[in-house]
Amino acid sequence: MKMKRKDTKSLPVGQIYGIPLDDYIKITSNIFDREWYTNHGQLTSVLEQKVCKYLNVRNAIAVTNATLGLIIALEALGIRNKSIALPSFTFIASGLACLAGNNNLRFIDVSRQHGMLDIDLLNESYATEASALMAVNLWGGTADINEIDNWALSRGIPLVWDSSQAFGCQYRGNRLGRNGSVEVFSFHATKVLNSAEGGCITTDNDELAHKMRNIRSSYGVTELKNVYRTCNGRFSEFQAALALYSLAKIDERINANDTQRMQYARILSQIPGLKLVQIPSHTSKSNFSSLVIKVNHREYGASRDVLRKFLWKNNVFAKKYFSIPLHEQKQFLNRDLIRNPLPNTETLSQSCISLPIGGLITNDDIERVGDLLRNCPREIQYG
Repeated sequence: MKMKRKDTKSLPVGQIYGIPLDDYIKITSNIFDREWYTNHGQLTSVLEQKVCKYLNVRNAIAVTNATLGLIIALEALGIRNKSIALPSFTFIASGLACLAGNNNLRFIDVSRQHGMLDIDLLNESYATEASALMAVNLWGGTADINEIDNWALSRGIPLVWDSSQAFGCQYRGNRLGRNGSVEVFSFHATKVLNSAEGGCITTDNDELAHKMRNIRSSYGVTELKNVYRTCNGRFSEFQAALALYSLAKIDERINANDTQRMQYARILSQIPGLKLVQIPSHTSKSNFSSLVIKVNHREYGASRDVLRKFLWKNNVFAKKYFSIPLHEQKQFLNRDLIRNPLPNTETLSQSCISLPIGGLITNDDIERVGDLLRNCPREIQYG
């Protein structure tokens, strides 16, 4: 049986919420009057203040992108030529940030249910030999933050939370931003808070914030500090304009994502072999920024990779998250000196796929994706 619905519109993965041109002109017009385009200008300063208020955190430091944010955070904590424990099941930027300080790695397995660190798996790993821990909040959910924070505190090691995908999420009733030693968020175009490219670092530790502002650049510092090295992590006024618009819309966008997720959940409940990755129960509020499913090849009748190829053929650009975990990528092979078994990571990397959700996606688009999901095994079998 052929599909009834035919559409050539391209559907990308990622939030990709835009801004009306008139609104962008209104927000950015004063930039040209001030002739201050970067180096911690007025809009960047306002953005940092508003982020602090929204997240209820003392310090927010806007940076060029989240990868540089992670590098700056590790640098400020003095994590150089040491070892860092982190999940292998994450975006490559998490690992590359660790390598920037010439650190070795201790890869940890993740929960098969939600893809994030689990305290039992953390205890079973070689992470106790590491000098620092990097944990990841994935897909608009959160790990069990208190347990992991306490694990790091009990061992006296710094903890960096890579919360690139979790801006606006809540853990046990509190918005993320005050966890671990420092927390990093992404403002990439695919994220729910969008400055086209960018990110921020948050912490309640004023001394650490002073160091990170000095490392970012000499602009916007409140107290001069001697630091080992600096970088160009400046956040432009044009990025700040986009981020301020996006921040004003964030709750509206989160609610829209939630509605889209519920529509997908209804569709997926009727397709054997496709299972929506659930938000962990300790996540009291998700930003619903990703729609990730697991493909059971035997029940569904097609593998994850076959499904992705089929979707791409039909202009639905689903993504395999994360098809090559860090411990299998060549740049990390000589940095992981003690190997943990990672069975859950390897299972997830072969079965997970992210579907379109966000600003460019309509209800009809989701129904179209549903048609494709239902018909993929039949189309593959009968052509």
